[in-house]
Amino acid sequence: MKICVVGGGLSGLVSALELAGTHQVDLFERKPVPGGCLGSYRIGDYWIEEYYHHCFAGDAALLDLFDALQVADRLVWLRGSTGYYVDGTIHPLTTPTEILRYPHLTLMEKARLGLLTLRSRRFDVQALDGITAKDFILDNLGSGVYSSFFEPLLKSKFGDRAGEVSAAWLISRIAIRSDRGAGGERLGYLKGGFRHFVARLEEEATRRGASIVPDTPVEEIRREGDGWVVDGKSYDAVVSTLPPQVTADLAGLDIARIPYQAPPA
Repeated sequence: MKICVVGGGLSGLVSALELAGTHQVDLFERKPVPGGCLGSYRIGDYWIEEYYHHCFAGDAALLDLFDALQVADRLVWLRGSTGYYVDGTIHPLTTPTEILRYPHLTLMEKARLGLLTLRSRRFDVQALDGITAKDFILDNLGSGVYSSFFEPLLKSKFGDRAGEVSAAWLISRIAIRSDRGAGGERLGYLKGGFRHFVARLEEEATRRGASIVPDTPVEEIRREGDGWVVDGKSYDAVVSTLPPQVTADLAGLDIARIPYQAPPA
C-alpha cells in the first residue's frame, strides 16, 4: 500500500517506522525539523527541547524504543525537585520529609494524599473517565487537599478548563509520577536532548524506505474512489496524527470536535 502520514511528531515518526518496509510511506511535517512535542531548536551546535525534556521510569514503550534505536546509552536518571510558592514562601515538596513539613495541609490530609499515591497504580482508570478530577479529589480527599494541592496544579496546566479534567487523567499522572524514593522523583534525560532520539527515528524510518518531508504543511486531504488524495498525490491510506478537528477540516470529514489544548506556539 501507498500510505501518507501527516505530522512528524512522535506518533507520526513511529507510524512511518512501523509501516515502512512493507508499505510505501510518505511523511509530511510542517516544521523544518520533525519531533512535534519532542521537537528541539538549534543554537550553534546545541539542540534544546521546545517542550518535553524528560521521561519517566514507567514509560515502557518509549524506553523500549530507546533500546531498539540504540540511544539508551544516552539515558541518565536524575532526581527532580519540586515546590509550591505560597504567600511569598517557597515550600520544597521533593522528598517525603518535605511533604510532611508542608504547612498548608493537615497531617490527616497528608496521610490521605499519601494513601492515594500508593493506590494510584491499582485504580481502574477507565471507570474514572466520566468523573472530573475536582469531584474525585473533593469526594476522596476533601476540600483542603483540593484547594491547597491539586487546584493550583490543574489551573496552571489547564487554565479555565481545570474543572473539566477527567479523574482518569489525574490518577494516571499520579501513578506515573509516583516513582519516588527518599531523594525524590526519578526523571530520565537523554544526554544532548531528545533530538538524538528523533534523529534516530528519522534515520531508521528512512533506512526502511520511508520518505520524510519536513517544512511541508498538508493543505488538503480528500477522498477519491477507494483511496485518498493529499495535496494532489494519490494514496491508499492516510494516517493523520494531527488534532481531530484539524484532520476534519483538512479532509472535510464529520469528526466530532474534541477539546484540544495545544502546547504554546
